[in-house]
Amino acid sequence: MYLIFCLLEKLDSSNIPRIMTTEKTNSPDSKVIDRLGGTSVVARMFKIKDPSVSYWRIHGIPEARRMYLEAVYPHLFEPEQSVEAASYCENHNL
Repeated sequence: MYLIFCLLEKLDSSNIPRIMTTEKTNSPDSKVIDRLGGTSVVARMFKIKDPSVSYWRIHGIPEARRMYLEAVYPHLFEPEQSVEAASYCENHNL
């Protein structure tokens, strides 16, 4: 037991390769997933498991799924307006 503790103590966690990250990316596809309600909501929408959608955040939404989302939710793929620009447009009936 002591030997294992010594080995673990010497083990530097920065040398351990990360297989997957749990952090969200700032990719456009990740933002679309967030706008749809998050990983779980999108997974239920397509009747798949959450890790598949998490994979999309990093590697992109598969083409067929993207085509469906663009057809049903085209506004999600438009560039985001800033809050100030959106309120200006609303206030000036633009």
